[in-house]
Amino acid sequence: MRVYSGIFATFLFVLTLSCDGRFDIEKVHVDNGNALRVPIHFHTTGIVSTQIEYWIENDSMTFFTERNQPGKDHSFTLQSLVEKSNYKFRIHSKRGEENYTSESYSFSTISLPISLPSFELEIEFDGAFQGLILVKKVQYPGQHLLIDQKGEIRWYEEFDSDLYRPFSWTTKGHVLSMISDHKFQEFDLDGKLKFSMEKGQGDLIKLIHHEIIKDRNNNYVTLTRNNKVFDLSEIGGLPNDTIKGDGIIVLNDSGEKVWEWDIFSFSDPLASENILKKKNDWSHANSINLDIDGNYLVSFRHFNQIWKIDSKSGDVIWKIGKDGDFLLNKNELFYLQHAAHINSRGELMLFDNGRSNRKISRALSFKIDEKKLKAEMIINISLPDSLFSFKQGSAYLIEDDKVLFCSSIKYRVVMTNLSGAVLWQLKSSHSFYRAEYIDCPESFHY
Repeated sequence: MRVYSGIFATFLFVLTLSCDGRFDIEKVHVDNGNALRVPIHFHTTGIVSTQIEYWIENDSMTFFTERNQPGKDHSFTLQSLVEKSNYKFRIHSKRGEENYTSESYSFSTISLPISLPSFELEIEFDGAFQGLILVKKVQYPGQHLLIDQKGEIRWYEEFDSDLYRPFSWTTKGHVLSMISDHKFQEFDLDGKLKFSMEKGQGDLIKLIHHEIIKDRNNNYVTLTRNNKVFDLSEIGGLPNDTIKGDGIIVLNDSGEKVWEWDIFSFSDPLASENILKKKNDWSHANSINLDIDGNYLVSFRHFNQIWKIDSKSGDVIWKIGKDGDFLLNKNELFYLQHAAHINSRGELMLFDNGRSNRKISRALSFKIDEKKLKAEMIINISLPDSLFSFKQGSAYLIEDDKVLFCSSIKYRVVMTNLSGAVLWQLKSSHSFYRAEYIDCPESFHY
């Protein structure tokens, strides 16, 4: 899955730590193929629990991994390291009330790959946010990155191919990512592959696009490209013409189809204006997420609408947006939207891209009353005109009082307060499809 820049090195130490004949530590392996992450493996002849203490050479600050469960084979991954640095570490072993400490070992981290995006912090935030920002570079070599408030790369995973744009962060702390339009993978921050699925395996027989998430039952949910043949000869098309639409497929971790949905079963494309011009991308679904009740929220970019879809029957429960089921005033209408989801306050939130005659991108949220079909706008934050992004992008409520934006076209990740004041702004050498905020993992440190 990964391709590393720099020199790949494996260090092998053979240590015999005699503890009154009770056990020895043997064959300590250090693999440093990643500048910011180093796996360490070793074996003990006795059953003990262990942890690793590590530090930069000549630095007084030390860090500890969590203690593992008792056993003989031990593996740790040191995260959030500093490139081109000399490190030392010791192994602390424990059995019952007895504690043992090994001698010190050394390793050196390599340089960051030159292919990683560069970042420039244009506006620094005084009140430091606590999490990290997950972004994805799609150009070869494809990369996932975690960025901190200083604009520094704290973690990366590199692939030997270009990548498709969609990704998500799972409740297990994994990255779920589309590799191409026929393949997706799930992996953890240690770089270990947890799941991989591609077209032709199991029940996945259609191309996928624009989103991949996991539901509450640990199933994989993705949008699919669904096509249907229509007679369009009366409007200038062919007797057997193809209209390209969207679908949903839910797969379990065995690759078996749990549920499927097809837009053509619930909406008639022939009722759409200019369908002959729109036939190659009629609906353009660009995100799917779960509502609080477990039903689906799907953003249809070309309809300027978000649909709520029953996750059992497939029925369309409601539509919000242009010509939808909710009465919205002119200022509440959104256009070409992305990243529709339920925020931490239970509101429907989205990135309103805007359009050619309204070149303003916004974060919007609505409090939805399904019984009365009323939508109350709660958040309405416009980005500065200079950050208008007519396509792609995202907006997420973080820490309850800030919004994280991705202005894809302008190569910026931006944080504002709820009044719209820009608190923090990061410029990149690459464009990102979206930017997600995650809590800082316990294995990371500052």
